[in-house]
Amino acid sequence: MPDKTTPVVHNAAEHRFEIVEDGLMAEAHYSPITGAWIMDHTLVPEEWEGRGIASSLVTAAVTAARAEGLMIIPTCSYVIAWMKRHRDERDLVPDEIRASLGL
Repeated sequence: MPDKTTPVVHNAAEHRFEIVEDGLMAEAHYSPITGAWIMDHTLVPEEWEGRGIASSLVTAAVTAARAEGLMIIPTCSYVIAWMKRHRDERDLVPDEIRASLGL
């Protein structure tokens, strides 16, 4: 069973960061637009909840976006909550969106 140290794979073809193990998959999905990723969906199987998996997925996505010079537009409630907890990553959210989300 994965935990927060399990490697995350960027499946660019499917626009998601994922962990696949034992026939189950956790994912943080994004929709690419010019200069940004809209982070619109995070899903972790119930069996894996409480292990830091969602945080690992979002951390990997944010790290990749920063490396590629992209902004993050969070529309997923988990990603918004994650951004509220990680102040040092909020610069990746466009100012007008950051203000509207209270980040």
